[in-house]
Amino acid sequence: MSIDSNVNFNYVFTNIKTINSINDNDKLFIWNNTVKIHHPYLFRWVNRKLSKQSSETTYKYVNSLVMIILNDINNYDNDTKDKCKFIKNETEYNKIKNQLIKLDKSLNKLKVAYNDESIFCLKLDTLLNRIENINKMNMDKNGYLFTIFEDKIY
Repeated sequence: MSIDSNVNFNYVFTNIKTINSINDNDKLFIWNNTVKIHHPYLFRWVNRKLSKQSSETTYKYVNSLVMIILNDINNYDNDTKDKCKFIKNETEYNKIKNQLIKLDKSLNKLKVAYNDESIFCLKLDTLLNRIENINKMNMDKNGYLFTIFEDKIY
């Protein structure tokens, strides 16, 4: 499952924010190209099976979303803003960066929910490394995240 390349800021922001709202043992449910939280309950596995939800479906969606975000952040950071698909200004950039930082904890919660699926967990580790590399590039020597402000002093 991949994400349409014609995404907008609200779509990306809403979905990453939803992912960041998961709790322990929650799983993600992708419906109509949108992320939903699938909380634990007795017959969750039946519901997931019948609706063809799997760790692979989850990974493909999350990976697509993260790649779109990382590409836009990279374009914005490298002053090639015209190539950005959804980030149009500094406010949007900062909101997405803040959600990206929180994604680390959320993906680790997903790894716990899928702890019996080692390949899925390895894929998430790879994705976490990509996110960590982007976050490191935007840290100063004291470990604080650089933030772009709209009010620039020349």
